Amino acid sequence: MYSAVQTLALNGIDVRGWLQEYLGACAANGGRAPPDLSQWLPWSMSPQRRRTLMGNA
Repeated sequence: MYSAVQTLALNGIDVRGWLQEYLGACAANGGRAPPDLSQWLPWSMSPQRRRTLMGNA
């Protein structure tokens, strides 16, 4: 988990905001990880999603 948090932080992503959205997506998916994880990885998320998640960084 520390590695994931550091990767997000190094990429300018607001870790708390990312975690809140990710856990919300897990809850919406019945308590499981979302089927497409690419939108959660800093190197493969869309530019718009990246800007959204950098909001409070």
